[in-house]
Amino acid sequence: MDMPDNPILNRNTSPAPPLRSINRVSKETTRIVGTIGLRFPPASGTDPQQHAAQLALLASDVAHVPPEYLERAANEWAVKSPYMPKASELIGLAQGYVSRSTGPRGGYGSQEYLDRANQNCSRVDLEWIYDAGGNMQLRQREGYKSTEREYALPLTDAEIRKMPEWIIKMGITIGDLDADHCARIRSA
Repeated sequence: MDMPDNPILNRNTSPAPPLRSINRVSKETTRIVGTIGLRFPPASGTDPQQHAAQLALLASDVAHVPPEYLERAANEWAVKSPYMPKASELIGLAQGYVSRSTGPRGGYGSQEYLDRANQNCSRVDLEWIYDAGGNMQLRQREGYKSTEREYALPLTDAEIRKMPEWIIKMGITIGDLDADHCARIRSA
């Protein structure tokens, strides 16, 4: 029932010997795809040779993706899904990283934007970072040890006496100015 004028219906469907990959796969890409194979082992009942063939095909399909983006995409995929990724899913994640790193010059998502935000950050113990989703977040600087000198020293009784009476009446906590200090000042 094949129609000779329809190339889709008229194609040869006989099994052909497997073709060697036309995409040259780098050692780094092979390592990354091998790691994916270890993270997502074949399901029970699946032939290990079939799993290896799927991994080889995956490596061939993502051979053009720079290894640094491919590894980042594979790591992100491992965190968010229990299933082995398809090439299109890894390529989509990698393309997102490329567009973020080359985003609008100096705009949100660029390294320049992040550097400016860190220069304007007044807290020496915090820094701005992009998370895996590309959102900016504050985090504690690695290896940072805070000291007591960075923060205001507690108020002395003399400093509290110089404050307006309305602050003492309200009993607002300012540094070490609390209800006990206010009571002490009033009784003095």
